[in-house]
Amino acid sequence: MNPAEWLRRTAALMPTNPALSHGESLVADYAEFARRAAAIAGALHAKEKSPFPEWRS
Repeated sequence: MNPAEWLRRTAALMPTNPALSHGESLVADYAEFARRAAAIAGALHAKEKSPFPEWRS
């Protein structure tokens, strides 16, 4: 399982669990972390900056 798939599954199973923190502050739960990661991946893919050429359209 790749990290993206792991994050997607974890976000589906426990979306409100803490995923990212900075010191004592919660930065994002798994749902928000997955949403942000998907947005970044989509933007990179749209600009053809994916590190995986086979994923490019």
